[in-house]
Amino acid sequence: MPFAATLLLAGMSRPAQANCDAAERHDPLKVQLLTMSPGEAVFSAFGHSAIWVTGGGLKSGRVYNWGAFNGSQPNLVQRFLSGRLEYWLDRETFDESWERSEHEDRKIVAQRLDLTDAQAVALMRALSHARKKENRHYTYHWRDANCATKIRDVLDEITDGALSPAKDIPSGLTARGEVLRHFGGN
Repeated sequence: MPFAATLLLAGMSRPAQANCDAAERHDPLKVQLLTMSPGEAVFSAFGHSAIWVTGGGLKSGRVYNWGAFNGSQPNLVQRFLSGRLEYWLDRETFDESWERSEHEDRKIVAQRLDLTDAQAVALMRALSHARKKENRHYTYHWRDANCATKIRDVLDEITDGALSPAKDIPSGLTARGEVLRHFGGN
């Protein structure tokens, strides 16, 4: 089944005032990709992505966030830059995500994912499995294992490989170019 995303929100207007509002509890599952703009901290220089799921009988929406980490880990910046920092999949409310983004002066873009009902249910199962204590932790790497690649991989899995061809398209930048693009001003 093809995978498509439609841009629904740009900027910092509250979702209730925009087209990316939450589905009602009795509505079918609604899945949206949340993308946050880069922040000032080294950990947010590349931006951030999460999955927002509403409807489908859920009492409240859930944001699945592969960007959780313990900020008091020893040698934090060194571990982050060398690809040895432990991250995990967390779940929070949209309001918690929104408040953090507002506090950090970051913008949020929401894109509705054009998933079938069966794909949305499969995504919820995959997210629930990935969030189990024994599965949620991973070693972060700014290019190979991060919030965006985790989302890409789970969406590729539930869409029977629809995103796989995109992995082979060169970005046009070397790894050094990507780092300079995000950290060059620092």
